[in-house]
Amino acid sequence: MVQNRSNEWQNVGVANTDDGNAWHLATSQRIGRSVAARRKELGMTALQLSERCRDLGAPIHRSTITKIENGRPRFDLGELLVLAAALDTSPVRLVYPGPYDQNVEVIPGVDATEFVAAQWFSALVYYRIIFDTDPDFDEVRAAAERWQDAVGTLRTARALAKAERDQGVARIFGDKAEIEQLSRDIAGLRGILDKLERRLPNA
Repeated sequence: MVQNRSNEWQNVGVANTDDGNAWHLATSQRIGRSVAARRKELGMTALQLSERCRDLGAPIHRSTITKIENGRPRFDLGELLVLAAALDTSPVRLVYPGPYDQNVEVIPGVDATEFVAAQWFSALVYYRIIFDTDPDFDEVRAAAERWQDAVGTLRTARALAKAERDQGVARIFGDKAEIEQLSRDIAGLRGILDKLERRLPNA
């Protein structure tokens, strides 16, 4: 059985009869609540948040912020990014604020825990957990492999950054064996990353 954590994903089998409008609304409402909660946590007014967005070079009017916090049906990606910066958080934290053991509809008709959803958003795991008893096992596994290929560049860059940090720590403690091993790891990761980046559209 190929799986990560049990009961974290399920296909709720809901027919998409409203063009995803209910899902869009639920997602926007969740983000709106996150924005409001974080703003209040920082002791900011909607006007102050608006001014902070303006200072960052992407103005969002106070009335628009109020509409967002009240669950405006659609949410602009640019708004998400600038609001996250203005609120000193990360976009994923606004989209999936927790509790992380509770389920959320990741895409229409597909539930996962907020933890799994946030991990998928961050390119750490695929959002569907694969069971060999799943009637769509082959299709889901193929999709997971495509996901792995698509996020490979980011994941390799992340691994390289970690190896470089670990090497810095090893140098502080003078661990020559670990330094040498990490040097080999870093060289290998740089080679892989170089090959992957050549495949990028803007390469």
